[in-house]
Amino acid sequence: MKTKFTLMLIGALVLGIIIGVLATGRYTRHKVVQIKEMGTPEGMHRRFYNLIDPSEDQDELIRPILREYAAQSQEMRQRHWDEHKELFKQVQEKLEPLLKEEQLERLENFKNRSPMQGQMKRDSYRKHKKGRSDTYEDEAPKERRYRNRGN
Repeated sequence: MKTKFTLMLIGALVLGIIIGVLATGRYTRHKVVQIKEMGTPEGMHRRFYNLIDPSEDQDELIRPILREYAAQSQEMRQRHWDEHKELFKQVQEKLEPLLKEEQLERLENFKNRSPMQGQMKRDSYRKHKKGRSDTYEDEAPKERRYRNRGN
């Protein structure tokens, strides 16, 4: 009888853990999608529209305004992205004379990667560099955090 109760208790705990992990993953994925959508004109429009929750009378007046500003926001985001790419290009031009061939190749690969590839490469690259003395990994976290702040 005691064994049966113990097994039921362990089973309930394991089931609770599994449900908790799955629910947390689903919630996190939902939030990531919301954040990604906010970077689009449709996402911005939808977010403000749901926030305002206009009446039927207001709807026809509010929708065109939200569409206009969502489009402007997208244009601004694109200009920012273009400026960021130009900045990266300038940094690369300044660094090229100072870097070895292998470093130039990594820099070029970084420039040509997709965002998802970049995350996977960064993770494997960090593992690969772990033993090198010229990386941040061998510094204590506090030293690494304040390294470029002048403290």
